[in-house]
Amino acid sequence: MPPMSPGPQLSTPRLLLRRWRPGDLRRLTAICSDPEVMEYFPAPLSEAETMALIERAEHCFDVRGYGLWALELGEGGELIGFVGLSPVASEFPFAPAVEVGWRLARGQWGRGLAAEGASAAVAFAFERAGLPSLVSFTAAGNLRSRRLMERLGMSRDPAEDFEHPSGGLAQRRPVRRLRQPPQRLAGKEGDAALAIPIAPVRPGPPPARDPFVEPAGLIAGHTERKHRLFPERRRQGYPLQSVQDRA
Repeated sequence: MPPMSPGPQLSTPRLLLRRWRPGDLRRLTAICSDPEVMEYFPAPLSEAETMALIERAEHCFDVRGYGLWALELGEGGELIGFVGLSPVASEFPFAPAVEVGWRLARGQWGRGLAAEGASAAVAFAFERAGLPSLVSFTAAGNLRSRRLMERLGMSRDPAEDFEHPSGGLAQRRPVRRLRQPPQRLAGKEGDAALAIPIAPVRPGPPPARDPFVEPAGLIAGHTERKHRLFPERRRQGYPLQSVQDRA
């Protein structure tokens, strides 16, 4: 198996945002197969679909220098989900764009961990990757993620709301944007600043010359690539959907 790329890797007081490892598949499959975690998606994910998600994330890191990080608790090293940056599919009406998204194990909800990890990803996007803006979107009924988007300083233009291309996601998706790094993030109860110190970023590949130009093979045609983390398996089909989920 080829060695895992070393970076980029971020750390916050409670979290490590790192690249994916072969041993992560079982734990992430358990998270993505939980019906409550996947409430706003057409269906829970199988192991093959979860493997495809990891491979896409790793390929995005290789091509762009950013992607969806494995999210690990600093104490004990438990994998609790993912958080990070993902190019928006061309089918979406507001493409090209880059989405900030997250998905956490149900037992970790309500602790502010999604906000901590997402704020580190946002800082990386603007300060290291040089992205001019970010988007985020989820089902109108997903109040947890919508509140987190507000805490990140994202704003909504109702004219950008859209019907998801996947037939299984019937609700309209409000889109929120962030065009510059927030100077202050609202605390969990709205009365304190959420200041997340981020450790120095480990070196990684530079971002694409134009962050909104889709490199050949990143989405279209990449299903024919052999797995880098799972070379004994082939990629299987994966439904188009946002990475957003319940915070």
